[in-house]
Amino acid sequence: MMNLVSGFVSGVNVRNDRDIEKYIDLGKRLLSLKFPLVLFLEKAVVLDMVPDTFSRFDLHYFSYGNKTFSYIEQWSDVEGTFSVPWLVLFEKEDLYFWNYRYLASAFRVETTNEAKDSLDYFLVQIQKLEWMRMAIVLHRGRNDVPYSWIDFGIAHVFGSVSSEEFCSTMHDVYSRVPSNGMERGRGRVRFASCEKWKPDNPVVWALDIYTHVKWVMAGGVFLGWAEDIERLAGVFYERCFRILLEKHTLMWEVNILAILWNERRDLFELFPCNHDASIVQTYGTPIPEDWLALL
Repeated sequence: MMNLVSGFVSGVNVRNDRDIEKYIDLGKRLLSLKFPLVLFLEKAVVLDMVPDTFSRFDLHYFSYGNKTFSYIEQWSDVEGTFSVPWLVLFEKEDLYFWNYRYLASAFRVETTNEAKDSLDYFLVQIQKLEWMRMAIVLHRGRNDVPYSWIDFGIAHVFGSVSSEEFCSTMHDVYSRVPSNGMERGRGRVRFASCEKWKPDNPVVWALDIYTHVKWVMAGGVFLGWAEDIERLAGVFYERCFRILLEKHTLMWEVNILAILWNERRDLFELFPCNHDASIVQTYGTPIPEDWLALL
């Protein structure tokens, strides 16, 4: 069993093949899973999905940092197609680095999709570990099972499979945690490591890590125990601030993780995957030694 955490911000990941309606449709597949889930959504997206939310559900509150956030318990649509144990409401201004955007005065990345790979999109990517920390606080010590971040639209990596097949696969995978190598006390957070790092396609560290994407890890899925996630988050956000202050930019969250992988391998475990359903299915498979030799 796992504590799942996910979130979605509208209007920052601009793609020709996926509008907000498509994202919400993909997200509803995730929400239909019968696992404890803390979901972070903008209020506007909540109303798009369930227009009568604020007339049907009571608001609760919890403190985090110097802010108070509202949340809803057992949020669901009228049709009963999904039910979310904890829905946390927020606005873009609540994102950890939103008010530090002005520091990224030298922001520039090499990309084939400038509308997608924007500073605002990277601010959302970087938010994932912060949402994990918030979920741990919201759970008020219910940390007897591991946590997993999973992207709101993760169903897209499964291709054209039905919702039933997606749910069956996800339940099979996550019901085996922590028995499959995720025992407590290892001190590491487990990430997928992508196909671009296989021996026949070696790492190209010569490219600037501040401008070119580095797929040492895939950020769509990662999992670990509460104390290990919090330890990684502290190191991760310290590095984000350093990059902002010293380089005046930010980049893909996987690039920041790649920097930390080079410096603090004690924080990570990796499992091999492609950009497909294996990003979820192979979390218990050890990374091949010939991959690690390249990293």
